[in-house]
Amino acid sequence: MVSLDQLLQDVSYSHIQGNMNIVVTGVTSDSRRVRKNFAYVAVHGVSFDGETFINDALVRGANLIVSEKDEKILDACTVLKVPNARFALAQLSCNFYDNPSRKLQMVGITGTNGKTTVAHLIEHIMHEPDNHVGMMGTIEYRFADYYYRAQMTTPDAPFLNYLLSKMVQEKIKTAVMEVSSHALVQRRVEAVHFKVGVATNISRDHLDYHG
Repeated sequence: MVSLDQLLQDVSYSHIQGNMNIVVTGVTSDSRRVRKNFAYVAVHGVSFDGETFINDALVRGANLIVSEKDEKILDACTVLKVPNARFALAQLSCNFYDNPSRKLQMVGITGTNGKTTVAHLIEHIMHEPDNHVGMMGTIEYRFADYYYRAQMTTPDAPFLNYLLSKMVQEKIKTAVMEVSSHALVQRRVEAVHFKVGVATNISRDHLDYHG
């Protein structure tokens, strides 16, 4: 749980309505994951509009709505307008988990092909008895005794920062992660502080998405 002041560090916003002296217990752009006193960020997706799920988020207990629109809501919650909801989601997630990427050696690998192979090679090279490495990629997210089967190459910003915060708790020093082109466009890693960036190659792929 964090105060709204802490949550809004480095976030550009306009106050639309509601109490600014609140605490937030979580951040998400998925209304189905909202719990009591969560911040819900209304992100515009390819096939959906997060604005349409604001009421669902409120019913589930959200006390903060972050949106690109300046419409007031018939509810006692706090509403903030931001220039870019995806950027806000990334920064809010980073702030909520106390900037975990700043406490790790972050290695990001992007490119059309070869991300998984290169990520595992780097993990193998860097792993030492006193330098445990966390891995996030197409196949899995794993570190210490934690293992998650990957639903996407690069997790969304809230889950990504949650995983990084757990790595910090587990005394992991280095995190190696694949960064997909979708993740870059959708700003999932916008607030992540990488120490090293690797580009494997760039070719014409995912044109259905990138155009």
